[in-house]
Amino acid sequence: MLKVYETDVNFCKGDTAELNITLTTPVGLLDISKIEGVNVYPNPVTSYIFIDTELNVDYLITDVSGRNLYAGKASAGDKHKVNVDHLSTGVYYIKLSSENKTATSSFIKQ
Repeated sequence: MLKVYETDVNFCKGDTAELNITLTTPVGLLDISKIEGVNVYPNPVTSYIFIDTELNVDYLITDVSGRNLYAGKASAGDKHKVNVDHLSTGVYYIKLSSENKTATSSFIKQ
């Protein structure tokens, strides 16, 4: 349970709200580490994410609200470099798709 307090400019407490928050893992999505032959690193990241893959993969980077930010392809045997320097500090998701597998993992942009 999370309690949220409203305050005025003098930090005097006003209204209170209680929120129940449930965090879940998306159903049907594999963590990227579960796909053999694919490695995404580093995490946390400052400027570049690297995708080492033995498969041809499509990737999609989204923010926490699900907004698509960047998409691309990485070829088998490639050490693909994705520039994320322009992203603000925060949490993002990278989704990889190859053949009949899809995997999603979060990463932190510092």
